[in-house]
Amino acid sequence: MLLLLLLAFFSTSLGAVKNCYTIRYLFFDVAKMCISYKYKKDEIKIETHAYSEGLVKLIKQVEYSGFAVSSQDFQSRKFHFYRREGSVREIHDYLFYPEHIIFKKTVIKGAEIRTERKKIKNEGYIDPFTASLYYFKQIVYKGKIRKKVFFGGKEYFLSL
Repeated sequence: MLLLLLLAFFSTSLGAVKNCYTIRYLFFDVAKMCISYKYKKDEIKIETHAYSEGLVKLIKQVEYSGFAVSSQDFQSRKFHFYRREGSVREIHDYLFYPEHIIFKKTVIKGAEIRTERKKIKNEGYIDPFTASLYYFKQIVYKGKIRKKVFFGGKEYFLSL
């Protein structure tokens, strides 16, 4: 246990933390997920990768991966997300600016490719990955949570 605490301390001090999880149902592994956080002088980079395994992979292959870049005060700058479930793939790319967000979503089903592009007003939105880190921080420090999250062309509101 002490070794784990020391590793967590040193990885945090060096500006990077990576956590991997195996998700189980009963006694079977169904998925794996890794999340890493990298802290630089003026930004945070969050990367994630998850995929099905074992029996679930035989039934339906699922894979998620992506990254987000935000400022130290949780203002999103860039977001990329890739999702594959069976033969359907979805790719999200967002650029966050103080006044607006440029949003591109591509859905690929077999030979069919649909792309949606929008430029929307940024009303204080953050991306989903940054929102999860912000949410965790606020819970740890018992702070209030009031943030708008933008994903898939829709707005969501986090409040606690």
